[in-house]
Amino acid sequence: MSTGSIHHWKDPKAGLNGVHQVLKHGGYALVFDLVSDTPATVLKEAAREFGRLKMILLCLHAFEEPFYTRKDFQLLSRSSRFKEGEIRFVGVLCCLTLKK
Repeated sequence: MSTGSIHHWKDPKAGLNGVHQVLKHGGYALVFDLVSDTPATVLKEAAREFGRLKMILLCLHAFEEPFYTRKDFQLLSRSSRFKEGEIRFVGVLCCLTLKK
C-alpha cells in the first residue's frame, strides 16, 4: 500500500515493478493518491464531510504538485508488470488497485 506519494516517485514504472516482484501470486497492491481531475461530486462530498476550507486548501495544494489525471494514473499500471489496474475513489483519494 502506498498513500499520497507516487506523484513524487522518480521512476513510477520501476517502483511498481518492484512492488510486483515482491507480491505473492494473487496479491494486491493499492496505490492511493490525489488526481488533478477529481470529479466535482467527489469534492462536494468531501467538502460536506471535512469542510469547505480543507477542500479549498487541498485544491490550492494541487497547483504546486504534479498530480496525475485519472487516465494517466490508471495508465501507470499498463507500463508496469501489472499490465492493468482499476481505479476508484476512496474519499478524495484515487485508489489504483493492482493484482499480480
